[in-house]
Amino acid sequence: MSKASRISRRRLTIAALLLLVLGGGLWWSMRPRIDPRLVGTWKCSQPPQYSMVLHPDGTYERFDTGPDDLFGPLTWRVDGDFLVLMKTRRDGTRGGLLERLEAIYNELRGRKVYFQRLRILEITPTTIRLEESMFGGTFSRVN
Repeated sequence: MSKASRISRRRLTIAALLLLVLGGGLWWSMRPRIDPRLVGTWKCSQPPQYSMVLHPDGTYERFDTGPDDLFGPLTWRVDGDFLVLMKTRRDGTRGGLLERLEAIYNELRGRKVYFQRLRILEITPTTIRLEESMFGGTFSRVN
């Protein structure tokens, strides 16, 4: 085997390993950060009373007497002690790779990319207590 072919093979191996590491890092940063304890339907116990559904795929739904379109389609994730609600496209899809990369870039630059960020004060099997705000309060599990 010639020296040129060994160098070429080594470069190809390094490039393949680099792509594998970059692909793994991209997957890791884009995976949903879902807390399974929060998945389900929850009803707010104080005004304005509404129900929210935190789906295992990271989508969020809100049900109340008013139009839900006020908030638009949202997704949810957990970031440390915070429940983070994020806007999605108007058609309800979670967005493509470029949209997610843009969100990661903006997060790294310190720009707000979320719709609402609520501190989780307590989680039990039957209740969630969130920091008081438009979305916060105490929620009881419906299902």
